[in-house]
Formats: sequence, structure tokens, C-alpha cells
Amino acid sequence: MIMFFKSCITTLKCNVFIIGLCSLLLVNSVSAMGPVPPPRPDIIPKISHSYPNDSDGDRMDDGLFERSERALISELSAVTPDEKGRAWAELTKLVEVELVFADQVTQDQIDDFLSLGGEITHIYKAVSYGWNGRIPLDRLKQIAAKMGRDLVLIDEPKTAKLHMRIATQTGRVRPVWASGFAGSTGYDGDTSISIAFIDTGVDDSHADLAGRNVYWHDYSSDNETMPRDIIQHGSHVAGIALGTGASLGTGTTLYYTDSGSLSGVQNGNFYPSVIDFPAAATVWSSTATWLGGGTTTLYHVYTAKGASTWYGQNSTSGATGLTLNTPFTPLSTRAYSTALISNGSISTYAVASSMTNFQAAGDGFNTLRGVAPGSRWAGAKVFTNSGSGIMTWTGAAIDDMVSKRATYNIKVMNLSLGAIGNPGIDVTTRQKINNAARNGILPVISAGNDGPGSAAKYQIDDPGRAAMALTVGAANDINQLTAYTSSGFLNPGSAAGQEEDYKPDLLAPGGSDYYSAIMSVDSNDADGESISFSDVQNNDYYNISGTSMASPFAAGAAALVIDALQSTGNLTGMSWDFSSSADVRRVKMLLCATATETNSNREAGTGSNPTLQRAGGGPNGFPAGKDRYEGYGMLNADAAIEGGTVYYLMGETENEFLGGSDTSRRAWARKINLAAGQAITISLTVPVTGDFDLYLYSFNPNSYGTPVILASGTNSGNGVSEVINYTPVSNGDALLVVKKISGQGQFTLSGHLLIYTLDVSKEGAGAGTVNSSPAGIDCGVDCSEDYAYGTVVTLTATPDTGSIFTGWSGDGDCSEGIVTSDSHKMCMATFNLESYSLIISTTGTGTGTVTSSPLGIECGMDCSQDYAFGTVVTLAANPDTGSIFTGWSGDPDCSDGVVTIDAAKACTATFVLLQYQLNTSVSPLQGGIIYPDCSAGCWYDSGTLVVLTASENSGYYFDNWTNCDVPSDNICMETIDSDVTVTANFQSCYASVRLAGPPPVYYPTLQDAYDAALDGDIIQTRNADISEDMTADRNISVSLEGGYNCNYSAVSGWTTFNGVMTVSDGLVTIGDYVFGN
Repeated sequence: MIMFFKSCITTLKCNVFIIGLCSLLLVNSVSAMGPVPPPRPDIIPKISHSYPNDSDGDRMDDGLFERSERALISELSAVTPDEKGRAWAELTKLVEVELVFADQVTQDQIDDFLSLGGEITHIYKAVSYGWNGRIPLDRLKQIAAKMGRDLVLIDEPKTAKLHMRIATQTGRVRPVWASGFAGSTGYDGDTSISIAFIDTGVDDSHADLAGRNVYWHDYSSDNETMPRDIIQHGSHVAGIALGTGASLGTGTTLYYTDSGSLSGVQNGNFYPSVIDFPAAATVWSSTATWLGGGTTTLYHVYTAKGASTWYGQNSTSGATGLTLNTPFTPLSTRAYSTALISNGSISTYAVASSMTNFQAAGDGFNTLRGVAPGSRWAGAKVFTNSGSGIMTWTGAAIDDMVSKRATYNIKVMNLSLGAIGNPGIDVTTRQKINNAARNGILPVISAGNDGPGSAAKYQIDDPGRAAMALTVGAANDINQLTAYTSSGFLNPGSAAGQEEDYKPDLLAPGGSDYYSAIMSVDSNDADGESISFSDVQNNDYYNISGTSMASPFAAGAAALVIDALQSTGNLTGMSWDFSSSADVRRVKMLLCATATETNSNREAGTGSNPTLQRAGGGPNGFPAGKDRYEGYGMLNADAAIEGGTVYYLMGETENEFLGGSDTSRRAWARKINLAAGQAITISLTVPVTGDFDLYLYSFNPNSYGTPVILASGTNSGNGVSEVINYTPVSNGDALLVVKKISGQGQFTLSGHLLIYTLDVSKEGAGAGTVNSSPAGIDCGVDCSEDYAYGTVVTLTATPDTGSIFTGWSGDGDCSEGIVTSDSHKMCMATFNLESYSLIISTTGTGTGTVTSSPLGIECGMDCSQDYAFGTVVTLAANPDTGSIFTGWSGDPDCSDGVVTIDAAKACTATFVLLQYQLNTSVSPLQGGIIYPDCSAGCWYDSGTLVVLTASENSGYYFDNWTNCDVPSDNICMETIDSDVTVTANFQSCYASVRLAGPPPVYYPTLQDAYDAALDGDIIQTRNADISEDMTADRNISVSLEGGYNCNYSAVSGWTTFNGVMTVSDGLVTIGDYVFGN
């Protein structure tokens, strides 16, 4: 029995089981109240069938397989009871898994997983098929056999990491809030727009976030029932996207807390929390508390902006509870930070600070207002209270947000996180992000903080690699790419569902250690990212930087764009589309198309610099205007909204000032309505103090939301004007954008339709007049007229008595008398004395050509010719190969092919196809059949492709074809071009039992084969019933392999054993058998 037990562990594979203890694994009961399959989603998720982490195609993550194998080897090699105990504990340990299926899961699949000792934590309802769960390690190899062919992957969850590292001004958001912007009362989000934050949680008690939570769920092992955020990251992120700034308001005293852990930080060092203080007299007060004991020094320090060397402004030393007050006037050229110095024993700490005379922005809005404070939020906690997380929790959150999107109006989801790796690759989560977008949610994802550099370890992680996501890098206060932003990757994958795209997409303010971090909400739930460290300052703020901060800025900007599109009726339909990616891609396109390149190196000379692309294709295959470091450049929320909602009318003149400071307008955008074929010209007069570019984008992005440039003017140099001439191919809107490359100044933009002259003349021996529609041409009298570009002019030629109009010449567009005004054109009408047309046609099943003497008819190509009265035309009918000519019809004069021209006449030549006979036969006659059955002969037209299918009778198998054009197994494709006989050859089946070779030996019974077997032999049986008893009574190991087809070339089913099998000695391993008793 021990041998059977080991066999169960070590050899159990797809469609194989061992008689004995293994069968006990199949009878565990499943609760009637257990998980059930969800309804099929309305939007079918795209699921790939191949994954890079399953290199051998066994449908199991390679890492999981290796872990399982190591555990099995340890168990088999264990000798002492202690070793066996540890090995068994590892084998029976529950491991986290995600099961991905090609189709909706069934109750049987769920029950089978549970019967293996599995636990299910989340069943996917919207963005995938399958579930997250846990299962003993030793049962992993049994899953594939249990789940069937629909299982595509048993995935091991990847570890998740957070992407932590003035903003509403540099991101061009504050102007959007103001009444009068883009002809509106201002946009700040709307209660019909919810942003989902998939993060460490969100504190719903903070004054900036309270009262707007629509949904909460904790997907981590903490299972918090109410909104909570110990790590502080998610609340900070939410505050950036939609905080009201109510806690500070427009007041003058800022309260904020720097916190974290100094564990592992070298003595004498500190974590900077860089802040840019207004240049006004202030008192900066800080109190430091910590765990771990000892004494240290608390500093107020400063550095020159753009540098990294810190200098002391003031300091105090002592034990926990240190307080430091610094009255001073900050300088605009410096950045500041608290500095709690590591003493080797300090662990968790918090430095609570206040600053008086913290001046408001001066526009009437709260100083620390988030991007879209009018929006609501949904909280999805995917990290534990200690900061750990796995990507299956993230996947469950994505799925849940999508399934509840319409209920809670979730139109944007923010993920300031990524998979750990070099880079972190998690194809299943990427797949879910792409499917979320196809369900009408815009996924906004941080690019990561692994830069600078271009090697794999510096590149963007999943899920930020997803094609449908808006992937966001970080910019500093002066609109430079931050040192830490991860780089894009080359050769994005295109496997269905797993699509990647060139990344990142754009930049947004994310804070910087060289200028200032991002000040946003500090969770009231804790400080120091620790559940054991109580919050020291209620409703205050927190100062950190990272692409984690840039991503929610872009998510909030997306909410503003959605608010504007909804308010003005500029969505793709009447309301937000939760059934496709149409609106998602429109919002993404507007944000990307109106972004502006930084035209600057990465901050502080840290390398891996963006390149100025303008309208040129990006390096390494990146699309026009995009590179692997900054994408399309810096986000401009104002231009994105204007471009989506405000029309430019042709003929108007627009003036706007771009540049001047880091917070000034960088882009101007409008919608423009275009008519198919109506050419336009748009001119941009650029000031001598600036270099500006002009772009015309399609309003319809590609399938990933990438902007499509229709035309552009991108001359280099100050004061160099730009011109676009463009002819639309269809009716619809386009996006017109002016972008600052460098400098500053006011531009002037104007546009108009193009007008061209159409001239008409007459030639030939006859006479007549030409008129036009629209009116203008009346030739005889007036033979020239100007028309707007794109006007379709129809010319009508009217012959005088005794003349005929014979056709148009001149410009190529004149040939039918319908002229499109897209350039200066000349058309000539020819009038000749009267003649008659002879028209030839062909009919019948065959083909051929007709020629004439005198020349003129060459039908095929030219089947009509005018001849002068009295001309005798002799017609010659020429059948193609495989056809014959059978005669003339039409006008009575056509009967012999000799036609006298005395009126317009039409003659028809009839051609018919030749036919050939196909015969089929089988050998031997009792071996099988062929469909279609042409044993009595079938007639087909020449060139017909006939597909023959051979089917064997019982006791035979198909062998090959004789005289087949293209054989493929039992299919023959025969092209009929002559009489032919095709034969299907069959062979008798082999005996039902054999010992596997080489060479194989066949036996009349299973017992005979066993009696002849040697140790290690394999006994193979066909897909048939065996009604006999068998006794295994020898000390040998043999394998029974059942279910083989007629000639033992493949397993096609199973063998049904209806007798009694007795194993009294040795070992018998059985596969593909069904036991009837």
C-alpha cells in the first residue's frame, strides 16, 4: 500500500490514476452551499491560450511546477522521521494559485477543485474565466486532468509592489475648475463618475475624502470590512485624484507628517521629504516621535533645487518627542525637508510638522485640492496592513470593479502598483486590464520607479505594459522627466488578450527628490506605515513622490475629460459606453494627443533622456511623437478638455499665448468638423520668441487608444510658421492641436477651404454645348468657373442636330464628365458627326473573347465600338481552354457573325464549359466508404475542386489515397481537369492486446500479454471492451495503457474492463481504462 501511495504522488498525471489509495482523493464531499459559476459576462473576455511562464505547455506555471517537483524529490529521498515530516508538511502546504480557463467555468470544475482539497477565494465574473484559490502542493499535478481542456493555465501569483516616490498647476488642472473655461461653468468631476483605487486601502474619515465612498472591499487576507489604510499610500493616491483639500482649505497653516521606518538606514542618514515652501515669512515647527529608543538629531534642511546636497537650517537633539521651531523666510531657489537622523536603533517614526503663512494658490480654490474633487470613489484594498500583496488580489479587485461598474459608475480605475521582477511580468493581470478597458473602464497605471536606464530591470512592469491602459510616468516641478521613472520596452507583444503597447503613454506630476514631493492626504488610520504606530496628527497631509503619485493625477484628469464630454454630449454615444472600449479609447487619445514633449533631458543629468520626436516616428518602432522614456510627454488637462468639447469653425482666427513659466499653458486644442473631399488649409503664425508645432489628429484612435496623426506642421526654429493642407476621406470630427516645443509667445491660427478653377473646351468635327451642375459653366458662352475645393461638378454635353457627343478628355478626372474640384482642371468635350455603336457580350458557363475586323472590338477588355454607317464588321469568337463556342444571338444580323452597321446593334457570343468524369473506389470494398460516392461516376465542370472524405468501417483503418491530387490524412482534394479515378485504401485493424515494442507482439487476451511481460513492459490495448479476468501475481512492474485506436498510432478514448483484476504481487500502473465493475 505504501508503494501505491508513492505512485499516486509521483506518477499521477492527465488521464492517469492508480488503483488503491488514490481513488480516495476523488470522493471528498463538496458543500451544497459552496461556490457556483457566475453568469456569462456580457462582454466576452479575451483569453490567451499560451503564456510565457508556461514554457513547456503543460498548463502550469513553470515556477509552480519546479516547486512541486522539488517537494516530491525531497519526500522520496527523506529517510529519518523528521525529514519525512518536513517533506510531508511541504507537500501538503496550501499554495496560492489562479486558474485561467478558455470559457466560463462549470460547477463540476469547481467541485473537482474543492474535492482535491482546494479553497476558492474569488471566482472571476467579468475580466477572466476561472478563480483565485489555494490547494495543497501535492495536488497541483492533478488539477489539469480534473479541469479538462478548457483550463489554459495554473498560475502562481506574482508579488505586488507599490510605486511610491505646485502639481495641479504644472498639470494644467486649476484653470479647468474655473467658471468660463471652455465655455462652461468649470469642470471638477461629477457624482456620475467614480474612480476605483486598487491600492493599500483608503481612509474614508479624512476631511478631504469623506462622504464620497460608493463601494469598498478588502481583497487581501486582512478582510477589513470598513475602509481603512494603514500603509497611507492609497489615501495619498486618492487625495491626488479627487481630494477636496478641505482640511487646509485656503487657510495659511499647513499641517503635514513625514513618517516611515529607519530600520536598515545607515547611521547619520535620513529619508528626505522634499517640499517647496512659498517665499513668505513663516514658522516651521516639527515634532519627532519614534519607536526603538535612543537619542538623535532632528534637522530642518535645505538644498538647491535640482541638486542633492543637503544643508542644515536648524536642529535639535534628544530622545523621542523632539520639537524644532524654525522662523525664516524660504527662498524660491531652495527645496526643504525635515531630517530625522538614523541612530541605528530607530525603527518606525513620525515627524509632525506645521508651517504658518502657507499661501494659497490665489484662484479661490482650496490650496491642496485634488484633480477631480467632484467625483466619487470606490476602494479596493489589495495589500495587507503590513504592506504585502499578491497580484491575484489585484486581479480579483479588477474583476469586481468591472462587474460593478454600471452600478457605481466606475469609469476610471487607478493602479499605482506593479508586479515584482526585472521587469515584473504578469500576463494574466495584463489580460484582465485589457478586458477591463473593453468593459468601459479606463485603467490608469503607474509606470514604476525603476529608472533611469533601458535594460530589462529598469523597464515598466505589468500591469502597466497592458496595451489598453494609460501608463503614466512622473514629471518634476519644472516639467522634466524624473530620475526614477521606469523606461519603456521594445517589441511589445500582440498575443490576443495579452496585448502590450509602446510605453509609457505620458507624464504627470509625481514629485521629485530634486524639487518637491507631492503633498496629499495622510491617512488618519496610522503613521509610519505601521498598525502599531497611531496617527499623530488628524486630517493632515503626507509628502511623498513616485509614479504612484503621477498615475492618480492622470486618473483625475481622465475624470475631468469624462465630465466635460458627458456635459457637452461629446461621448461616442448618448451615454458612457460600458459595453466596449469606445469611450475609454477616446479619453485616452485626448490625453495623449494633447500631451507635450518636455524637450528636456531627464532631471539632474541622470541619463536615459527623452528624445524630441515632434510628428516623427519614435525610436525603436515607437509611434509618431512618442518615445520609451516620456511617451507623448507632459499631460495637459486643459487642452484635452478643449479638444474634446470646443469646435474651431473654419474661417475664424484664434490667438493664444503659450509658454512663459513651468505652469503656463503648453498646448491649445479644438475639435474641427471635416467633410469628405473638402480640402482645408490651416495656417499657424508662430511668434519669433517661440517654436510651436501644429497637428491634425483623427478623432478616432487606433484599437489601443493611440492617437493617429492625419497631418502636421513641425518646422524647427523660433518664428517659423506652420501650414497644414489636408483633404478628408470621410465626414467627421478631427482634433486640431498647437503644441509648444520651446520658448513663449502668442500664436495666430486661421483656416479656410480651398477653391480651384474648372475650364471647359470643345473639339471635333461636330458641334454642341456644355453646361454644369452646380451652375457656372455654359459653354458656348462661359467656359470657365471657380469652385470650392471638394465640389463635385457634373458636366452635361448636348450635341447640336446632326452631331453626336463622343466623350471627354483632358484632366484624368474628366473622363465621365463628373469632376471633383481639388486642383485647377481642364476638360474637353468632343463632338463628331453621327455614328452607331456595336455592343458585344458573352454568356454561358464557359469563357472566351470576341475580336472584330475592322479593329475596335476586343471583348474581354473592350466590348463596345462605334462604327460609321455602312461598315461591315466581321466578329470572331475565340473560346478559352476548357470551353467551346456554340453560336451567336442578339440582333438578327448577328446570326453568322457578320454585321452591317446601319443602327445601334448588340450581339451575344455563347461559350460553354467542357465537363469531365470523376470515379471513386475503395480497397478492399469492405474497408470503408468515400463521400461523395462517385463509384458510378460524377460529372464536374473543368476546374472544379472536389473534396473527398474517406471513412473506415468497423475493423479497418484508413491507410492512404491512390491517384489523389492533394491528400491530407483521410481528406483528398481533387481538381477536375480530366477524367480521373481516385481510390481510398484501408487496412485491417491490429489485434486488441499487444506488448509494446519494438517490435510489438500481439496476444489474444490481456492475461496472455501479462504472462509474457517482463519487468517494466507496457501492455497496450485498443479503445474497446475487454470482458475477461486478469491476475497479476508476479513480482514485476508493468503498465497498462488503454484507449488506443485501430492501428495503435494514438490514444483515442479508453479501454473498458468488464472483468475482475487481481493484483497479488508486483505493481500495475493503469492509464486510460474505465472499470465496468
